Amino acid sequence: MKTRMLKPLVTAFACCLALQAASAHEIWIEDLKDGPVVLRFGEYGDEDELVKSPGPLDDLTWPEAWMPAAEGKVTKILLEKKAKEFVLTGATADQPIQAETSYSVLRGKDKPGRKPMFYARWFVPGGEPAKPMLNFDLVPTAKAGEVCVYFRGKPLPEMKVNAHFPDGSDKEFTSDKDGLVQVPAEQKGLYMLHCKHQREDINGFASGLHYELVSHNCSVAWRQP
Repeated sequence: MKTRMLKPLVTAFACCLALQAASAHEIWIEDLKDGPVVLRFGEYGDEDELVKSPGPLDDLTWPEAWMPAAEGKVTKILLEKKAKEFVLTGATADQPIQAETSYSVLRGKDKPGRKPMFYARWFVPGGEPAKPMLNFDLVPTAKAGEVCVYFRGKPLPEMKVNAHFPDGSDKEFTSDKDGLVQVPAEQKGLYMLHCKHQREDINGFASGLHYELVSHNCSVAWRQP
């Protein structure tokens, strides 16, 4: 097959892989053992499925990260891109953190263009109950293991929330009529909850590419003492 015939096939295959990656993966904040606090993108719990740079990790817009401050203000956190993650420079696991980023516009065969948005939260158990600070947000309450699903500041009922436990197991929960999900938090270690596929019919452009949908994906992580 001639090279000029291969190029459309290679391009289509690459687009397909990108669409699958952005749909299947989540973004989360994690405190590495004896290391920094980082922002990661991939399939949680599988080191081999982390999105890397050079590669699809470079298709994320440069993330913004911050810590809540007094009087509704925030303190910005600088990020440094590594091969498997973004390091949150100066951040520590005893501070609440939020972050957000987006992915390149995706377009599958006969499907509208979609702009994926990703939001991540790090929570410190025993601290003050959190408040919504992200467009799509999993917000911990004062009760251990309980979170409320928010979209644009309003609680969302009947949302699927996937919980990953310290022992490597996972389970799906559904938010109640008030948007609440109660996850057992008896184990010590790292918990990560994520919620996907909240979508809006919004037309727009990003980096010169047209989209008709915006999808939202969020996570919250914490280390249970």
